[in-house]
Amino acid sequence: MPNATRTFWSCFNQALSSNKKTYDGKRQILSIIAEDFTYDELQNNLGVGRHTISESRKHAHTNGYGASVLAKPIIHQKRFTVKMLDQFKQFFTNKETVNMSSYKTDTLTGQPILYLQDHKKALWERFSEQYPNGMRRTSFMTKLQGGRFVYQENLGGLCSTCNDNGYLVFGDINILIAANISDELIRKQLLEKSQHL
Repeated sequence: MPNATRTFWSCFNQALSSNKKTYDGKRQILSIIAEDFTYDELQNNLGVGRHTISESRKHAHTNGYGASVLAKPIIHQKRFTVKMLDQFKQFFTNKETVNMSSYKTDTLTGQPILYLQDHKKALWERFSEQYPNGMRRTSFMTKLQGGRFVYQENLGGLCSTCNDNGYLVFGDINILIAANISDELIRKQLLEKSQHL
């Protein structure tokens, strides 16, 4: 082996032996040359194992040749306060925002499916106007994903018919009660009961 080659392997071997076998140690140093030599050459000249060579090559692909490990960003998650959850719940109990299914329920929670009266962007705009210091946009959109909230265009069959005609039927019931029931007490009781159908 020529003198320069021997010096090269000797220097690399010394650098490896003076560092720990971690991402910022042997693997980082070995990643400089791991792609340029075969497994056998590295094992014979440096006395490292196949796993260390493999991890050094991964390190080179992920972080760069001889570069230190990239620092992962710290993500701070803000929990929903009781006030935020109450605002969200209150917003989605309004009949201008959602129609509640009379027969479908969410399989996980057992609560009725809520059919959104508008698309998410419009709902967010209304929510942010109503509660300017409440939940932020990403949190709002995340809470809407999956589960009980379904878009209007996803309605099908009977539910779509109920959605189109449901309120009109209840309005007609009130008109019929007012026009045909002359006894004030009975009329008041029936109108009250019709509000809870």
